[in-house]
Amino acid sequence: MLANVPEYPSSHSQMPLPLIVRLYEMTGEDKYMAPAGKLVDKCLEEPEFRPGDQGFLQTQRYMHPETYAALKKEIPGGAGTYVDCIATHYMPAMLTARALGREREMADLVAMTLKEAMRHLLDPETGLFHQSILGHRQNKKGICGHGSMWTLFAMGLILEAFPRDHPDQPGLVRILRDLAEAVGRVQTPEGAFHCLLDVPATPLSSLYTPAIGCALVRGARMGFLPDSARACGLKAWEAIKLRTFRGGRVGDSSGTVSYTHLTLPTSDLV
Repeated sequence: MLANVPEYPSSHSQMPLPLIVRLYEMTGEDKYMAPAGKLVDKCLEEPEFRPGDQGFLQTQRYMHPETYAALKKEIPGGAGTYVDCIATHYMPAMLTARALGREREMADLVAMTLKEAMRHLLDPETGLFHQSILGHRQNKKGICGHGSMWTLFAMGLILEAFPRDHPDQPGLVRILRDLAEAVGRVQTPEGAFHCLLDVPATPLSSLYTPAIGCALVRGARMGFLPDSARACGLKAWEAIKLRTFRGGRVGDSSGTVSYTHLTLPTSDLV
């Protein structure tokens, strides 16, 4: 993997960065720091989100240039913008920048990105986040859980590395707390979350329930969220245990299982 770091890294190539930095901390081998520094530089020099009236864009890294140019011309405003990019790009970049002692360089860009995400993707009626700009514009029948899930999960980790004395830090904590309150309002009595968070008629989600639950508990443990958020997170964990652990195996009768979040250390729940 270290030998194949792309010249123009996409969001998903940022995901291993915290692990790479951890390997450096464990081994002291410089080979792990070169790709980490390179990707942090690329994030700062060519951020995939673009602020302003045209929205913030990240699709150019995933499309043929002609396709992207046509899309941008026909649908101004960043039709392909996804809030997932906060978790796949800026969260690992922020954690890596802290490990490199460059968190202050990254803080302004990350804060701008999160505020832009809220401006474009926050639903004013429910307080939940849409996953994409098009979802916000066109979806009138419920809010997919990806937007709120990724925002919660990423922001807790971002704030852990974000300078406490940065002028935007209190506002970012407020975004996280408001979103935690919003997901708490749509949590089922047993602790689960629906595929469309605000539509109880949709199936319960084995992805959103553990991911949102973990983010709530972790945010409370880090001191960014109140005890009520921790209670919601533990309730989600109980819902997952009720529905997925059978005979010592992890399974789910409804389809997708979020192995990533189900295998997190239980220390995150205390």
